[in-house]
Amino acid sequence: MIESNIFWSPDLTKELWCPDECYTNYYKSNDIDNCCSCKSFPQWQQTDMFSNTSYILLELEIADVKGKYSYLIVQKTLPSVHVFFGVTHQNGFLRRMPRNICDFGIVSVDFTGNRFTEIGNISCLQQLDTFILKRNKLNFVSNDTFVGLTYLRVVDLSENMITTIENNLFRNIHVLNVNFGSNSLRKLDVTNIFMPNKVVCDNIYSHNKYHIDITNEENFQLGNDSNIVCGSFTANNLSLSDNPISYICKHIETKSIGKYFPCGDYQFYGSAYNCDCNLGLFLDVTLDVVQRIYRKRADESVCNSPEPLVNISIQDVWVNDSFRHMMTCDVIDNCTKTRDCHCQCTMQPSKERIIVDCSNQNCTRFPDVVPEFKYNFDLALNLSNNNIMTMDFKDYFRRMSVLDLNDNPISVLADNFNQMGRLTEMRIQDHSLNNLPKSIQKLDPDIFRFGIKGIPCNCDNLWISEWRIYKNASENWKLYCSNYDNKTFEEMFNILKDCNNEDIVHHYLIIYAFILVVVLIVLPFMLSHFRYELAIIRRRINSARNNARIQWKYDTYVSFDDQNEGVREFVVLELVPFLERVHNYRMYVPCRDSIPGNQVEDNLISNMKISKTVLIINSKSMYDLHKSELIDNKDDGLQDIKRQARRVEYSYAWNYFTSRYLQDIAIIDFDHSNQHYFNRSKTKAMHRLGMTVDICNRKIDIKTYILKFLGRPICLPKGRGFNIW
Repeated sequence: MIESNIFWSPDLTKELWCPDECYTNYYKSNDIDNCCSCKSFPQWQQTDMFSNTSYILLELEIADVKGKYSYLIVQKTLPSVHVFFGVTHQNGFLRRMPRNICDFGIVSVDFTGNRFTEIGNISCLQQLDTFILKRNKLNFVSNDTFVGLTYLRVVDLSENMITTIENNLFRNIHVLNVNFGSNSLRKLDVTNIFMPNKVVCDNIYSHNKYHIDITNEENFQLGNDSNIVCGSFTANNLSLSDNPISYICKHIETKSIGKYFPCGDYQFYGSAYNCDCNLGLFLDVTLDVVQRIYRKRADESVCNSPEPLVNISIQDVWVNDSFRHMMTCDVIDNCTKTRDCHCQCTMQPSKERIIVDCSNQNCTRFPDVVPEFKYNFDLALNLSNNNIMTMDFKDYFRRMSVLDLNDNPISVLADNFNQMGRLTEMRIQDHSLNNLPKSIQKLDPDIFRFGIKGIPCNCDNLWISEWRIYKNASENWKLYCSNYDNKTFEEMFNILKDCNNEDIVHHYLIIYAFILVVVLIVLPFMLSHFRYELAIIRRRINSARNNARIQWKYDTYVSFDDQNEGVREFVVLELVPFLERVHNYRMYVPCRDSIPGNQVEDNLISNMKISKTVLIINSKSMYDLHKSELIDNKDDGLQDIKRQARRVEYSYAWNYFTSRYLQDIAIIDFDHSNQHYFNRSKTKAMHRLGMTVDICNRKIDIKTYILKFLGRPICLPKGRGFNIW
């Protein structure tokens, strides 16, 4: 009766009725939905409960002997109530859907035992609830087949020849009952097993003809509270590569797996438990949850492998640590197997580790690779009784928890112990070590088992004593001195501790010797390279001679290229009037003040020596000729002689300045003249010490600079003040 059923919709689209027995106190919230997913029904299946509903099976008329063309026929008078249509044609030779199947609001299709090789396009069946093509000749199912069929509740494609089911077959719809049993699948993706956040009554793949490899090609993973799976999976008498649940738990702790699978059963009837590492991955899960997500019949709840656990009940395995440690399996991938070094690799989930045993071989180095696992298990590496001399660092050292190097002639350890934070035990007895890497101080000394063969106790290894004392090393794992009888590093500390003082003296001697060598090598070079700077500094420390000051007649001697029109105009029309007329300086300008008929060099010597300063105005043409050049062009002879005079002026100015006859020298760069052509070292020294100025530098007022350079005029006219000072 309708009163004993409750309206239920798993996806807010389907209109189903769930028996009130699912709403008793026996069921929890998730269990109610799970119960309803199996026991609910649509109105058309119980028309006797709904007076306004009628369900009519359509007649099928086949138009050809091959079963490719057929039509649906209504032979009854339609009642005046809401009518649902269905079609059933079993054990025939139908090959395709009826041509007018889209003309009816069909809710149920059952073509069991026909000859369909493909499903075809059924997207028009928008009201379809039940779709059965059992025992046909299908071999492929596309994930576009059921797109948009939101009312679809039951799909039965069992007993076909299906070899391929595309991933995410029901990606946008909520199907409650799926049956792909007794097919020929070789591969099955987890997206067709688990329907996240959807309640599924059953998902059957039992009695498949071939072994099935489980895949997770779209990397579906459980990872938050919304990704729960509440449904069932039936894989009875089926050979699977692994429990599908293990493929989607990479991002969660296995002990919390029950939270992500709150309801539903996962049946694997047909054989006893394979109690190897694959089942061992669920050891942190309570047994009741394991028996729900890995359900067997009562008579199958024992182990059939590995050999030590055969016929032991799953209950005993779960509570006995010895049995739990036996839940192992061999690992082949990345397990080194060479002629000289043949390793055996084993996964042991109970201790969350992978054991790589390469002992008693002829290994001369560490394996290049070792097996990895998605849960990032620890690594236990056994290389005892081999011929390894050097411990070269490998990437997998970062996850190594146990390392056995006993009975190896090892003399060098990798200096990367700071990257081996998981290491809990390292056995290294019968070694050939003379020291330890400093990075070992990052670890606890009780990790290391050196045995009775020790390491030399000397000043270089004093830090080992300090490390063991500071870390409070246990007496159970002593480190002996190889150069003292039955003495440990801790016992020798008081003897070795004075090494530091000797080392300090030794280190200081080395440092002082090094400094002396550097000074003896570098100082002559520095003195030679900066000799002109030193000459200028020494000159500035000592002021001009007193006898030279008495003879000063001019405030400045101006050296410039009077053949350069731009420079000449600057000096004659701007600089001379500004300094002589405005500020009362006395200037010697060679082209203006030289006595006619006298030798150029005589005029230079006699007037520069009685000048307070020399102001050199550099220009590009000023030093065009080298001193060794001869004057071949008669027309240019006078020009060349004057340019040679500028060179002589530069040299005399430098000599008079360093000999304390001049108070100062300044160079004005008029047109970015190349300082590399003449007296480069002296000019660079003057530039470094601020004795040069660029006339084009807008940040400097050239006239103000010259006034500061010249200082107070030698002689001021009587009765006139000099307001700038």
